[in-house]
Amino acid sequence: MKYFLIAGEPSGDQHASRLMQELTERDSDADFQFLGGDLMAEIGGKPIVHIREMAFMGFTQILAHLGQIQQNFIRAKKAIIEFNPDVIIFVDYPGFNLRMAKWAKKKAYRTYYYIAPAVWAWNTRRVYSLRSNCDKIFSILPFEQEFFRKYDMEVDYVGNPVFEEVHRIKKGLPEGSHRQSRQIALLPGSRKQEIERILPQMLSVISYFDNYEFVIAAMDTHKDLYGRLIPDSCSVSLEFNRPLEILNNSVAALVTSGTATLETALMGVPQIICYKANAISYQIARRLIKVPYISLVNLILEGPAVPELIQDNCNTKNLAECLKGILPGGSNCEDQLELTQRIQDRIGAPKASGNLAELIIRYLDQESKQGKIF
Repeated sequence: MKYFLIAGEPSGDQHASRLMQELTERDSDADFQFLGGDLMAEIGGKPIVHIREMAFMGFTQILAHLGQIQQNFIRAKKAIIEFNPDVIIFVDYPGFNLRMAKWAKKKAYRTYYYIAPAVWAWNTRRVYSLRSNCDKIFSILPFEQEFFRKYDMEVDYVGNPVFEEVHRIKKGLPEGSHRQSRQIALLPGSRKQEIERILPQMLSVISYFDNYEFVIAAMDTHKDLYGRLIPDSCSVSLEFNRPLEILNNSVAALVTSGTATLETALMGVPQIICYKANAISYQIARRLIKVPYISLVNLILEGPAVPELIQDNCNTKNLAECLKGILPGGSNCEDQLELTQRIQDRIGAPKASGNLAELIIRYLDQESKQGKIF
């Protein structure tokens, strides 16, 4: 089978690469083309467009890069037409992928969507775009099936790829090594814009915790950026491209909202969610978002299991106070240590990529035999 995948961010690159590996193991004739990153490239060759040219965050950044985004659409469409895939698999990245799905459906390509857009959080109009333009939708959050049923849509819940990755990494790590640690992890995100806004705020609490060592879970694509943001007087170390290993050796973490919040909970590390956006983007988002929490942990558990410090509340005083509460002996430490099992129970078995690959191949085989589109 010929598979065309589109992932536009580092997390999508990771999840899509795992799916590609699972498809390869099940389909000896698997042939890939894609928009994505280095992890996908290790399996499928050079990307048509690299995620470096795609990962723009916030309304203002998108406006500033409209020309680049339009070129990405043109290159993707040209590649799809030339490759003529059996299926196009859209991986997260909804601003770009929903537009591509609309075009692809009109051109009669088979369209599957993996990691459905968070339409339950905001912009529910996208539900109708998904229903009209995607033949199959694969969900990674357990509460999404019920949401989509309200719109007469059946989606396949395959499990969560974050749990899959955590499970894989933890098997090779000493269990519970963070319990005796004096290390605090800082996870400021993967995008340049979010790192610029949140890392200085995270660094501002270091002087309040002289007995602890602080480590930034960094990405090697932003080495120069960290050097610019970290003051010479700041006692913090950098470790690149190994966030789960860093978490395994940490007693607490400050985490930018996103999949890292789920990773941290599954690793059994107490955390504080930190989020700051461009002022204009934040005001727009605040009026659009319909859910009470920004972290996946709180959304999955349907309550304030971990503290969220958002925008102006994400300041040095609040961060320091909350961090004291989740360190050993703190008032919120034990409650957070109990989150791991609760999250695992809600998510299910750690086999998301394998489950998804089997479903994709099964659906493609069924369609081939039926000779029609779903």
